[in-house]
Amino acid sequence: MQKKKAPLQRGKCNGANVHLIEISHFQPQKDVIFITHLDYFCMHSHFAGQVEFMAIVETFKICPKCLTRWKTMGDFLSDSAIELVGYQADLTNLGLGLLLFNHCTPGCSTSTAVFVSEFFDLYTGPHHPEVKALLPGCPRYCLDEKYLDRCDVVCECAFVREIIQTIRNMKKT
Repeated sequence: MQKKKAPLQRGKCNGANVHLIEISHFQPQKDVIFITHLDYFCMHSHFAGQVEFMAIVETFKICPKCLTRWKTMGDFLSDSAIELVGYQADLTNLGLGLLLFNHCTPGCSTSTAVFVSEFFDLYTGPHHPEVKALLPGCPRYCLDEKYLDRCDVVCECAFVREIIQTIRNMKKT
């Protein structure tokens, strides 16, 4: 499969930003298109020779099972079917930690993960430069993916726990 590096065209499709990308010699039965958690695609067949176009729609998250698409973080967090259930910390790069969510709808009930960095905008408080994770006095909450409460240790990792509290409070309202 060959793909041009730059989008051919930008536009709007059903209110979402869309990039049209030319794909040469695309064979649906043989070629696989990988998409990130930020992208959603639909194929448009335009057989002018062996060229198709792929529309990539900017999206915050897609449910891996039922393919429900949330355009923005706000849409995702305000969905009553989304439940925050865990946090897998990455103590070397906090942004690469994962917040774990369940999508609780009839016929779906699957889990999905979102990088913590996607939620950095939810926290505007102080960032503590010193990492105290796993040192004496650390309660080791970051090692228990189901423990989502606030951590009182003044540590670089604490702001992620504040993001979790913000999300939990948003889900209560």
